[in-house]
Amino acid sequence: MNKKLKTGMIASAILAVIAVGGITAYLYDSKTADNVFTVGKVTISLTEEEYDNHKDERTGLYQNQILHKDPKITNTGINDAVAFLRVDVPQRNVYLADPGGGTTAPKLQELFILADESALYPNGTDKAPVVLSAHSVDDNWLLLKTEDKTSFVSYYYGYTKLLSKDESTETLFDYVRYKAVVEGQLSADDNFDMSVTAYAIQADSIQKAGTANTMTLTEPLDKTTLTTIFDVFMESPPEK
Repeated sequence: MNKKLKTGMIASAILAVIAVGGITAYLYDSKTADNVFTVGKVTISLTEEEYDNHKDERTGLYQNQILHKDPKITNTGINDAVAFLRVDVPQRNVYLADPGGGTTAPKLQELFILADESALYPNGTDKAPVVLSAHSVDDNWLLLKTEDKTSFVSYYYGYTKLLSKDESTETLFDYVRYKAVVEGQLSADDNFDMSVTAYAIQADSIQKAGTANTMTLTEPLDKTTLTTIFDVFMESPPEK
């Protein structure tokens, strides 16, 4: 492992359990220090403040329900860092209620939509939300790649700004919307996770491929640069 590479990783997960008929459900949040990985002087925290402040809304789950979920990374170390987030969105073979009163054809599809507040509530949170058909995230986060794992889809995002000591990213998104899944398709035994994983790499110690030279980073970081850095991270996994 390249000792110049300083990395950190922490993960959190939401476990959602859907009851028979889709009438009742609950969400369970799990965070553990066992999911913290660091190498060198990079340390980060992954928080979801509004999610933690709205536990009451997780006592039921219904069609088109909007729930708070707002992951962000804070640099708790002393060195500038490049930050990344991975979100695993669960998917199942289901059909949805159609706005016209019918149903869509069954297919394998994601159960939640990620929603940035500005896209979900363009006229303010005191007005009706927009029904989004695709994921919407903060402009400071760039989608780097997706991976379809059948039971979930992984989305990898990179942050376009360097994180200094004690600085936090913007939230990747602020809410999730449960799709209009027709009742009776998900049983009480059908558990699914929506996990969020955070990664960070020390900004001034990332070596160019095939050389002993470090990369010079200029903000805002573009997709190509972020993808290259993330590939370096994945090739040199952190020590636990």
